[in-house]
Amino acid sequence: MPTGVRTTANVAAEQRAIDMSDPILDLEPDSVPLTVITKKISKSSAKDVKIQWEESELGARYTQVNNGAGYVSGATSIVVDSGAVAAPKNVIVSVPRTGELMFVTGISTNTWTVTRGFAGSTAAALVDDDPLFVIGSAAEEYSMVPDPVSPNPVNVFNYLQIFRKSMGASGTWMSSDNLTKPLDWKWQSKQLAIEHAKDIEHALLFGRPSAGTGADGRPIWTTGGLNYFLANNRLAVGGALTQTNLDTWMLDVCRYGSVKTLFASGKVMAAINGFAVGKLQIEQGENTYGLRVQQYIGPHGTLNLIRHPLLEGAIYGGYAFAVDMKRRIEFKYLDGGDGPSRDTKLLTNRQEPGRDGQIDELLTQAGLLLGNPKAHGVLTGVTG
Repeated sequence: MPTGVRTTANVAAEQRAIDMSDPILDLEPDSVPLTVITKKISKSSAKDVKIQWEESELGARYTQVNNGAGYVSGATSIVVDSGAVAAPKNVIVSVPRTGELMFVTGISTNTWTVTRGFAGSTAAALVDDDPLFVIGSAAEEYSMVPDPVSPNPVNVFNYLQIFRKSMGASGTWMSSDNLTKPLDWKWQSKQLAIEHAKDIEHALLFGRPSAGTGADGRPIWTTGGLNYFLANNRLAVGGALTQTNLDTWMLDVCRYGSVKTLFASGKVMAAINGFAVGKLQIEQGENTYGLRVQQYIGPHGTLNLIRHPLLEGAIYGGYAFAVDMKRRIEFKYLDGGDGPSRDTKLLTNRQEPGRDGQIDELLTQAGLLLGNPKAHGVLTGVTG
């Protein structure tokens, strides 16, 4: 039927060419910048779905007075929070607030029998929660061997989580041409790999260990991540990050090892970089895993700064994890029997026999081993 002047409004749609840019413009084209924890830590196999390790630390030397009314200067029976810090008795204890020294001559659970004003010091009244510091033992000449003290290491464990992601297409679509490049199947494969890697990285950051039963009545395991294991050295900033609270936090974080890697949100990175103007020393480092690495040199140690793109959002956008990479921290994957390794594998043709199409799957069974949590730390609640 005649239409008069031909315009794009009345020409037959099937006559018009499709101007489609060849490449698909991925907002996140690569998993490498997104999965910095997974890429940076070492990797090793595990023999069982439950991974275990032993940890120990030297005995504590601080405790506190545990008596609401306190004690007069002549009291010789003192209840404390933890009597074991003075084991096996015959030790000198300092009261930092008053300068008094006490000598512990007997221990009954959390009650000490003490000699007050020891070694020429002056006995003074004690208040509730007064800090007490164990200086060390003092033995008499020709005394008997003290009672042995032999603490056991602490067992720590985690589980290896099963991560699965799949993609599929009909045989017809797989044999059809596409206007975009790469072809759809190859592009879907790339996207699958990125999303699978992000699932694992998120678990290493924020997962919690559990051993339970799934909806179909079979075992299901989840792995614990940094946020779960790092219960010590946590600073909830609750506002703008300042140089003062960063340095105060580093005093605890750097108690065991002076160099840490800080995996930080963009918000935390911006705050730390803001200190540099005439205040702090920021040294440009090398590029690692596609990310710029900087160093913050503080009075108590050094932070190697790495921006973590997955630390984002209203809450996690204010997070940063300080990790001592010289400690034992590993990506553990299951590989202990006659079956194939459960490190990340692409499993092809997972569809049932006779299906006109294909389903491929990425499968990983893995988890985190993180030793010595007191050597690490967490910043939260940074708003700017």
